[in-house]
Amino acid sequence: MQAGILRLRRFELDGSLRMLSECDEVMGSLSSEKSQFHGVRSLLHYWQGRIEMARNRMPEALEHFNESMRQTEKNLTFHYSGTLSDIRPGDERIAYASYSLSSCMAFGVAHINHVSGHLTQALHLLRPASAMLMGTGDNYRRGYAQMLVGAAERALAGRTAEGLERAIDTLKRGLRVVWGYWNSKTRAPPSSSARIPSASSRTHLP
Repeated sequence: MQAGILRLRRFELDGSLRMLSECDEVMGSLSSEKSQFHGVRSLLHYWQGRIEMARNRMPEALEHFNESMRQTEKNLTFHYSGTLSDIRPGDERIAYASYSLSSCMAFGVAHINHVSGHLTQALHLLRPASAMLMGTGDNYRRGYAQMLVGAAERALAGRTAEGLERAIDTLKRGLRVVWGYWNSKTRAPPSSSARIPSASSRTHLP
């Protein structure tokens, strides 16, 4: 799986998709009544969705993101047998489910809605996803989700001053979260964070 993700980052999309699809087939063949791999398969489908987005195949990407969320749900059902009484605060499977579902919502389904022009639908998913990411400790993804919220707000604002100010505030908030994450790692900020002030500046365009 890691090799497939590496190929995606190198933009070797066909090879990446082939490797991840093979991984998913192997996980499916190894599954049994007592041994399931829903958590791993949720990751595989998430990254396959990201690849299909990069290939501009949005319907296929949407199928993978939805399947990723279904696998996350199956993972919880498998481990807890439909009962909530045994779940302890801070349970790592619940934390993973929040992380997985919010990632699919924000960087999968909402992103597809955004690029397809369905901005209101995108915001309906981005806001709860951003809130869910607050509990995961992943400030980089949370900041990126805020950036997507701000971009959608900016597009919906048109020329209204109030809407533009709201978008600017959201983009700045995302910038602070991302920069705070990278400062804590004492590393140079990623290129995506550079897009936040750029996006913010465009809200001032006539």
